Amino acid sequence: GKIYTRRRDGELGWIFRRLVEFGADPKILEEGWAHLGTDKIREIIPRLRSRILELGGEVCFNTTVTSLIVENGRCVGVQLSDGEKMLGSSVFMATGHSARDSWGAMIEAGASASQRPIHIGVRVEHPQSVIDVARYGEDSSDFPPASYRLTSKPPKRLDVRPAHTFCMCPGGTVVAATNHEGRVVVNGMSYSKRRAFYANSAIVVEVRTSDYDGDDPLAGVRYQDDIEKAAFNAGGGGFTAPAQRVEDFLANRVSADLPKVSYPLSVVSADLRTVLPPLIVDGIVEALKHFGKKISGFDGSDGVLIAPETRTTAPLRFERDRETFESITLPGLLPVGEGAGFAGGIASAALDGLRAASAIIERRCPRI
Repeated sequence: GKIYTRRRDGELGWIFRRLVEFGADPKILEEGWAHLGTDKIREIIPRLRSRILELGGEVCFNTTVTSLIVENGRCVGVQLSDGEKMLGSSVFMATGHSARDSWGAMIEAGASASQRPIHIGVRVEHPQSVIDVARYGEDSSDFPPASYRLTSKPPKRLDVRPAHTFCMCPGGTVVAATNHEGRVVVNGMSYSKRRAFYANSAIVVEVRTSDYDGDDPLAGVRYQDDIEKAAFNAGGGGFTAPAQRVEDFLANRVSADLPKVSYPLSVVSADLRTVLPPLIVDGIVEALKHFGKKISGFDGSDGVLIAPETRTTAPLRFERDRETFESITLPGLLPVGEGAGFAGGIASAALDGLRAASAIIERRCPRI
């Protein structure tokens, strides 16, 4: 539920005010690092859904779209798994960045897409107290859980990729985030009070399109998928995640034991070099060394790496018209948000959706 942005004016201001209207803490209108909290999101979404129903919308649960319906070169609806067809003059595809089946359906229907670079890495977890003491000093009890935002840019002579922390969760939990069988993916979250024992963040490394094994739009998906399968195998199945102490990872040795972690489906000691490609390993190694100089204890015995963090953003972008937001090769289809490759978080995805909807409204109901 992180909605980090410095702006609160214009369309973004409208989005933030809607969130407050449906239950978000009004402080998000002021904070640059605004955070809704997983518990608050669970309250906000049903209220938004109720408002959609009040306005005449329909929400379909237990309903799977299997393909797009195309007539005379135009997308006119979706085919459901139960045989029903839903038709409309415009079809918005506003998926998240893990909707691999939806991407396949869009490409098969004729929507053109191109590869995008991504970032892949691990979750690093420490006791929150380690971060608090490093940030505030020994007497940190009167302060909120400390956070950080770190970047690593190794010298060019090392030929190592840049890395950065991403989606930092003070007082948070590492959670399972896969939506496919036989795959392990991790992510992070915090409740609104941020009072859990641990702090976690992704450490992710730049992956370029030249690193993929092909030039088709889904090559980046395959790159992600190979890592997720390797993590599942290294974990031994059951969505157990492979993990390694930070100091052991830096020393290139498997951890003899692991401390307790927040990940709910258990972790197992593993060599993360068997899970992650060398370019990602090298980037994380240099980042950990650098971050240890910024935050005392970051690269010490209390830190644990849990792998992999692969779903940071969509590895492809659907090509669309700048004014109509429609696919340039499949009119009637509007690829929107993170899954379409046009956003990188809650606020930017909401903004993209708002602009796409506004474009349709302007064309159908122009202001007089």
